[in-house]
Amino acid sequence: MAGARKITSICAATTTAAGMKHKFRFVYLSVDPAERNQTKPLWFMQDYRRIRGEVENELRAHAEAYRDAFEVCILRPGMVLGKEMGFFGYGEGLGAECES
Repeated sequence: MAGARKITSICAATTTAAGMKHKFRFVYLSVDPAERNQTKPLWFMQDYRRIRGEVENELRAHAEAYRDAFEVCILRPGMVLGKEMGFFGYGEGLGAECES
């Protein structure tokens, strides 16, 4: 958030040759199970999902407060499987691989 605040202050203070304000567009790559509701009970990965949700909340609030200088786009991609992977085989790539 410190970076977003600094960039916003720079954009708010500068103008283009045509006299228009600069606007910074920030793309945040989040995760599908991120939870914006910080009080909701979660069954798995509680800290990770809450942290991601909190960052989303702060970015949205910052973009709302500085509409002329900061814009945010939050992406939540789902799981992507390769051509050779079926749904039930997706966990194979999650563990460490060892060869002897």
